[in-house]
Formats: sequence, C-alpha cells, structure tokens
Amino acid sequence: MNVYVESNFVLELALLQEQHAACEALLELCRNGRIRLLVPSFAMIEPFGALFRRSAEHRAIKLPVDAALRELGRTASLAAPVSQAKGVLHHLLVTNDEDELQRWKDTRSRIASVAELIPFDERVLPVAVAIEDKFLLTPPDALIYASVRSHLSQTRPSRSCFLNRNAEDFNTPLLVSDLQALGCKFLPAFDQGLSFVLGMLGRN
Repeated sequence: MNVYVESNFVLELALLQEQHAACEALLELCRNGRIRLLVPSFAMIEPFGALFRRSAEHRAIKLPVDAALRELGRTASLAAPVSQAKGVLHHLLVTNDEDELQRWKDTRSRIASVAELIPFDERVLPVAVAIEDKFLLTPPDALIYASVRSHLSQTRPSRSCFLNRNAEDFNTPLLVSDLQALGCKFLPAFDQGLSFVLGMLGRN
C-alpha cells in the first residue's frame, strides 16, 4: 500500500507535535515492509523554512524580554528570580531552537533511510504551475501535490492514500476528487491516516 505524506509529516516528527506518535507508527510500518511510505523530496526541505521562521519569532520575543529582565534585575530583591527567569527563557527560546534544528536533521535521515523520496525533477514543476490556480494551492503546496500526483499517475498503485496535517492546505472538493480519480484516498490528519492504513492492512 502506498502512503503519501507531505511536509507536516516531517515537522510533526521533528517538533514532537500532537500527532508525532502516529507518524512514528507509520515509519515503523514502512520499516517492517508493510507499507510504502512516499515523501516528495521538496517536503524534506520545506520544513527548514518553518523552523527558521520559528527561530526568528523566538528572537523577536527574546530581545524585549531580555531588556525587561535586565531592568528588573537592577532591583536587588529581584536579582535571583530574574536570573532564574533568564535561564528558563534561554532554554525555551535558544536551546529549544537548537534542539529542533538537530531533530529536523535527524528526522530527515530517519525518513530517508526507510521511505521512498519522490524526486523533484523536470516533470514536477510544469504540473505544479498548472495545478496551482486550479486547486487554489500555494506554490510550495502545489510542488508537493504535483510530486504526489505525478507519482500516482506514473505508477497507478492498487491502494494508496495521501495524508496531510492541515486540512485547509489540500482539503478542497476538487483536489479530493482528483485524488479519487487516481485511486487515492485523502485523509486530513496523520492519526486518521494511521487508523485507515491499519484497517486496510487488517483486511489482508
């Protein structure tokens, strides 16, 4: 069974977000040879932009808070708690950013070791340009979907599904119908996707 995922699959694992356990389970099913996990190559790169934006937002938060803490720390009675607060702030905003970047790198390696990467080649870009307006997709999402659609069109798997974390990104009637025409089911959450996959595997 082909299971297609997008950039949020990588982020879910790297950031240990709400559905990362379902993503881990899907990776394990792939590792055990029970499913084919297919990831557009662009989906392995795009999360870096999200991590960079998160880090920039954290720096924007940290600068004024640091200034406020320095001012508070001038009061002798507040020096100790301010010092503790600075340590917590540094851990939450700086150390965490470093940890997230390292987890993203580790996640890429883990996925690449078991999943199949859909290449971003000369066939994908024209499809992405053509479908961007048709399916009301952002350019990055159009690249992701073009990769998935190209692979589906070329391979025509007997059973497949496309899993997405943010339903509003891809969940439009036209796109869902397009997937259905290619024999692929759309599922707007990784935990839902895992349940569907396990149900399909249980029928074997």
